[in-house]
Amino acid sequence: PADSVGPGAAVAATEPPAGAVAPPATPAEIAPTWPAELDQEIAAAATSNEPGIKVYREGLDAMKAGKYPLAVARFTKLQHAYPKSPLSEPAEYFAANALFENGAYDQAILQFNDLVMRFPKGKYASAALLREAQAFVKLNDRIDARLTLQKLQADHAGTPEAASADTMMKDLASD
Repeated sequence: PADSVGPGAAVAATEPPAGAVAPPATPAEIAPTWPAELDQEIAAAATSNEPGIKVYREGLDAMKAGKYPLAVARFTKLQHAYPKSPLSEPAEYFAANALFENGAYDQAILQFNDLVMRFPKGKYASAALLREAQAFVKLNDRIDARLTLQKLQADHAGTPEAASADTMMKDLASD
């Protein structure tokens, strides 16, 4: 009868069987750290008088609102106008994350890589390498993901990101 397919039927079909274990998170699903870093930057930007701070704050606000293309535009404008600014490194980091969140993994990889080349010992270098590896995983480029994780482990041992890299390497090896 038609009434045997009610609203609950679709729900029951999608529930895992009793006792089923959820699959482990894929390497690309390690939670990003940029949202917490974003809040710290917003707080710091409130009292800054750096040249370009207005454009930088607009980028941060766009990130917070999930308006990633606008965030990329604001951060890019800041970097072009004030390339030597101390805001340039975080602007590049957040722009790369905005590209990642928007699904532009190829562009995000280039931006994260540029950040690490320009600021190899910078505040965001280890986080950028981890996100770069995650973007490679999203593109099913496991070889470059592994190489990026190895660089992270070698250059930034002892960081929380290096610990996440260890987890990702194990996940990549088990596939």
